[in-house]
Amino acid sequence: MGFVRSQSRVCRLFFVAVLCAKCAEARVLQFQFNEHFSLHTQQAIQAYTLEQYSQTDSLEELGAAVQQKFQVVQRLSMRQQTADQVTVQCVSAVPLARLGDGLVIVDSGQVVDASVFTARTLRLLPHVRCAAYEKEGAQVPEFVLNTIYRLTPFVRMRYVCDIRSDRELLLHDVNDTHRVLVGDSEHLPDEQISGECDAILQELRQRQGGRVTQIGWKLDIRFAKQIIASRA
Repeated sequence: MGFVRSQSRVCRLFFVAVLCAKCAEARVLQFQFNEHFSLHTQQAIQAYTLEQYSQTDSLEELGAAVQQKFQVVQRLSMRQQTADQVTVQCVSAVPLARLGDGLVIVDSGQVVDASVFTARTLRLLPHVRCAAYEKEGAQVPEFVLNTIYRLTPFVRMRYVCDIRSDRELLLHDVNDTHRVLVGDSEHLPDEQISGECDAILQELRQRQGGRVTQIGWKLDIRFAKQIIASRA
């Protein structure tokens, strides 16, 4: 599971005839979207662009209006290909992680609604929590972005990451809901550390004759050459 990348190659083409605002002549707008935009988002961008295009003949003003309306559009170019055809190319911001329920953090740090992106794009993203920023339109701080960039494929597959601060990251094991690892962007578990945590919990449970199976445990991996276990 790797980070998705925003690419400029054309994945979808749409041709729409529209009247120019000043010349009252029919022109064709050719829309091009990269692979991350959901169909719903593409249709919304098209509808707004057509609405604005019928009111102005300035491609520069039109492009600025579209990007202001849809801030998830990272790059938008509008080119007059022929006298009666304009190409509109939209490239999305790079989605980095699913946030909470129904949100996504993009590479600018902005929090956007997950419906902006395709289901396929969303499936490739790690899942993180960050309670202070789980609302559309929020701007996450730099340490949140840095933490997401540092998440390894192993962490992304096995843990849901609750980013509390630049010094505290709670990693909830998707295979064991009674176990939480405590780390930070500099101290993330790999397979070896995760295996050591498994062994520690197994020993603790054996000592209690299995009676602590349903008890939550925190295992702090931020210390050199030691893992500190405590009740959650």
